[in-house]
Amino acid sequence: MGIIQENIKRQKFKADVDSSKLLNIIQSRFYLLQKRDRLIMSMYLENGLSYRQIALLLETSPSSISRRIKKIAYELTNGNFIVCMKMKHIFTPTELEIAKDYFIGGLSIKQLAQERKTSFYHIRELIKGISHTIDKIQKEKK
Repeated sequence: MGIIQENIKRQKFKADVDSSKLLNIIQSRFYLLQKRDRLIMSMYLENGLSYRQIALLLETSPSSISRRIKKIAYELTNGNFIVCMKMKHIFTPTELEIAKDYFIGGLSIKQLAQERKTSFYHIRELIKGISHTIDKIQKEKK
């Protein structure tokens, strides 16, 4: 299958693992994805469809599909939410849900606020706090 097909280059992930391990990691974390993203990744990785084919099926542009696949693959391998999951003891369950929806699901702050029936500013401050904590964790690892 190549490096997650030929479209996603290994250096995009800055990972030290080979492509088959990377693919296994992504597939093992499919459960984190929302239905549409799971469908996109399944069509791409398991069925081998091209960006263009997926775009035709979902009535969107190939470039949108390309960007979404790359973002999902990055977030499932070494993105912000994975950092949150590794250090989940320092986050509340609500913060973890918001981080998942924001980083993995790609929901905007406005969408999160509407979904949770709270203010835009409250969600924005939560995400700022989560992002600050993630940055602090990543700096400590270096």
